[in-house]
Amino acid sequence: MRSDYRLLFCNLNYSNEVEGLSMNCSRSIALFLILLVVTVARAEENQFFCVAEEVVGFAYSPTKGWHGSNFDSGDKKFVIRKLQKDELGFSEDKVMYGFFELGADSTLDLCEIQHGGLISCRSFMGEAIFEPGSGRFIRTYTFGYWLGGNEESDTPYIMRGRCSKI
Repeated sequence: MRSDYRLLFCNLNYSNEVEGLSMNCSRSIALFLILLVVTVARAEENQFFCVAEEVVGFAYSPTKGWHGSNFDSGDKKFVIRKLQKDELGFSEDKVMYGFFELGADSTLDLCEIQHGGLISCRSFMGEAIFEPGSGRFIRTYTFGYWLGGNEESDTPYIMRGRCSKI
């Protein structure tokens, strides 16, 4: 009884004199490897999946006014990836990234790779900074408070979390 992992790729033809792969099987394996290399080469370079771990900031309530607060991260998930040609912020002149909430079509922040590989993101609502070596990110939300209003919905915060390469 022959059990061989090569059976996963193709049917093996064995001759009575020499045991080995048939020419068709060798071609199938070669084609598979070429397709694998092409697929890997076309995969998005420097794409990251991020998960929020903690959110702290300031909340407003009519009875307490503005005060420090811990917020539920709600298991917020994000993707940092290169922008595509049809997306807002794409540039032919330089590589731009986006900080996307998982499943969203538009980016929360536009990002650039800084010296040393740091990914720095900004929007009028806040900013995000991600360091691929450590896998850590910080994201701020500052919109609203500086407008002078006292709203329970526009609470400034700092979110921290981790990212992994996908």
